[in-house]
Amino acid sequence: MAFTIIDPGALYRGKSYNDWAKEYFAWYFSADPDDHNDGPVVFLKSTPSLRTLFSSSITTGNNMSAVPQFISNYMIQPNVMVGFDKLDVSIDQAILIPAIVSYFSATEASDNIHTLQHFVRDAAANSDNPPSNTQIKIDGVPIPVDEQNMKRHSLETDPFMLAVPDVEPGRSYKDYVEIPPLPPGIWNTVGGGYFFLVQLSERRTYVISSRVKGKKYLDGRDYFADLLYQVSVH
Repeated sequence: MAFTIIDPGALYRGKSYNDWAKEYFAWYFSADPDDHNDGPVVFLKSTPSLRTLFSSSITTGNNMSAVPQFISNYMIQPNVMVGFDKLDVSIDQAILIPAIVSYFSATEASDNIHTLQHFVRDAAANSDNPPSNTQIKIDGVPIPVDEQNMKRHSLETDPFMLAVPDVEPGRSYKDYVEIPPLPPGIWNTVGGGYFFLVQLSERRTYVISSRVKGKKYLDGRDYFADLLYQVSVH
């Protein structure tokens, strides 16, 4: 097989799945995350690129009244990173596939660890839990994880401090994944979801796809974490 899925009970580079999941959330909310996705683990995401969003004529034109709805519709689109947008990695880097994720940050005085855990567990209960291995594919082939082992890829992090940067719109996903937006600051956070840490063992281009249903949006629309990547290994 041309890849290995690291066992959820094992360490990679001295860190557990829990550790890498927390690093994923820290990366996701950082400023300009796509510009520094180059550590020992490279992160995939289902959210479309902010660069594409802010190069749109709607967000750069004068019709500002249309922007909120445009952003809302844009952020539920699949994240397609192929061709010129493909991901380039080295053979000693692993890939983290976040098939479906949720998190909650304690931004109110009344929020406590139980509040955070309740939100994350409620999101998990209303998602594909577990997803089928046919929903996560490498080169069009379902990942070799059966239902029993699939549940081992589900995790809930211990509480950690999430730094949310104070940057202008278009540089962090903090402004687009919550209503209201996640405010700048350092917030006690719990994250969860299904994560797959993968080592790609051949120097070639892989195709990685994932489509997993999550908890519905507040307005009743279905939510899918949907990604398609070409990953070139050098």
